[in-house]
Amino acid sequence: MTHEQKNVNSLVINSGLPAEKTQEIAENLSLFFNKASEWSEKINDIVITDPSQVREMKFARENRLMLRGYRLDAEKLIKEKRDILKEKMSDDILFDKLLLNANKMIKATFENLETKLHEKEKFAERWEAEEKKKLRAERIVQLTEYSNDVSIYPVENMTIEQFEKLKNGLKLEFDQRQEQAKIEAENQRKQLELKRRQTELISAGFLWNGKDFVFMDVTISPNDIKALTNEDFAQRLNEAKELIQEIKAESKPEPKTPPTIEPTEPKTNKQVKLEFLNYIENMSIELPFGALDVADEIEQKFKGFKKWAKNLIMTQIN
Repeated sequence: MTHEQKNVNSLVINSGLPAEKTQEIAENLSLFFNKASEWSEKINDIVITDPSQVREMKFARENRLMLRGYRLDAEKLIKEKRDILKEKMSDDILFDKLLLNANKMIKATFENLETKLHEKEKFAERWEAEEKKKLRAERIVQLTEYSNDVSIYPVENMTIEQFEKLKNGLKLEFDQRQEQAKIEAENQRKQLELKRRQTELISAGFLWNGKDFVFMDVTISPNDIKALTNEDFAQRLNEAKELIQEIKAESKPEPKTPPTIEPTEPKTNKQVKLEFLNYIENMSIELPFGALDVADEIEQKFKGFKKWAKNLIMTQIN
């Protein structure tokens, strides 16, 4: 006697009904439970481990539907019995409970079998879903190297060619952004270096004549500032500084000596130029107290005048 048959007998005996009333339902239920017992063993023989086992999956489906038919027939039988009881109005409540409990047992037994078969039937779909999940994770990792927002792409549904085209496109955009960032950084560095060199020239005493930075015989054009190496630029700047020191040294007043009457010689243009430059360099203004609101503007304009005067001397006196 199978486990299911024992359960049926126990269910009938414990119903409290006389045997003549339960014999027919017990026989009918035994037929269904025997079929269920038979398939409890057969299900384990159906082994599916690969999506290519189409025949086995089809076999599982066919038998699941067959068992479903048995269940529906059993439920129909029980329903018919219950309807008869209701129509006659003389059926015993205990018998009704028997049928309800039998229905629950059949439903639980067959649905358990159906669930197992359904899992086998849908093996290929579950396998495909898992493979797509793994493929998406692998491809997303590859794309995040080139973009921060790759979740919008359905990469798991792409062919190899489509995915490679997408990845190469994102890589190209990434490389272009990197190259543009390098260019911008280099341009910024050059601009800062240009400003630094211009500031050093002005501090050294060079004047801007609208075209070049000039001091005496030394001329540095804007293109020179950009093109000169650090070593060449430093050399040109040092030459100018040495020349400035010479000019300052020559322009220092000689110690006073008793005047002597000697014939005077006309001054050379270089001496005149040095005297003018020294005079302009030593010019200064003292702003009165209380002029703080305009002091900066006056000071800037005075410095501008000195630069203009030096430039005029440099260009007009040869």
